[in-house]
This record gives sequence, structure tokens and C-alpha cells, in this order.
Amino acid sequence: MAWEFDETELAAAYRIRVFLNSVDDDFAPKSPQVLSRGVEFALSVLEQADTKLLIHCVAGRHRGPMMALAVLCALGWEINDAMRHISHARPVVDWAPAYVESVANFVEQYLPGIPPDDAAARLNADRHSP
Repeated sequence: MAWEFDETELAAAYRIRVFLNSVDDDFAPKSPQVLSRGVEFALSVLEQADTKLLIHCVAGRHRGPMMALAVLCALGWEINDAMRHISHARPVVDWAPAYVESVANFVEQYLPGIPPDDAAARLNADRHSP
């Protein structure tokens, strides 16, 4: 979620895939498309056996938690439960209202009325459709 530094070259030496989803930390709403790109990458990683996913920004207070929230929602978590879970793991999270609303809009646009178990499948299908 950070634009400040691209770690792609450093990570390549360790066979780590990097997806740089550059977003300004300006407390302005983020488009569902920006969140969808990150979620699609995350789900593609999580589909593989024995993989781990690291989502981060510079300080771990705004953009990284916003993306983690979108990923958990795509995996079927309720937004408030996901926020509590992330805040428990990362107490310094500062839930900017515009960012939480951005995730809610993403969920509404990309995952409307879909049972939680089917949400990730829908995003994956959308990624592969023409």
C-alpha cells in the first residue's frame, strides 16, 4: 500500500513476490478498484500451499490495515470483527473513517449479497473472466 519504496528487487533474491499497490496516505477515500487489485493478489497468494502473506505500508497504522481489512472481508469476515482482530494484532492501528468507508464500499460493490464462503471464489472468477 506504500509508494515510498519498491521492495521488488530486494525480495526477488528470496523468491518473494511483491505487489506494489501504491496509495497515498491522505485520508481520502480509496476506490474499490484499488482495494480489489490488492485483494486479488492476496487471494492468489493464499490459494497456494505453504505460503504467507505480508501486507504493509510505512507505519502500519492506516493503509496496511485498510488493505488487511479488505482481504479479511473478502475471505468472509464481518467488517467489525475484522477490525477488532487487526487492532488486537496491531494496537497502533488508527482506523481513518474514510478508509473504513472505502472498504465498506469495496465490499458492497464487489461482494454484495454473497455468502462468505463464496466471496473469495467470486473475486477469483472475476479476475479470470474476460
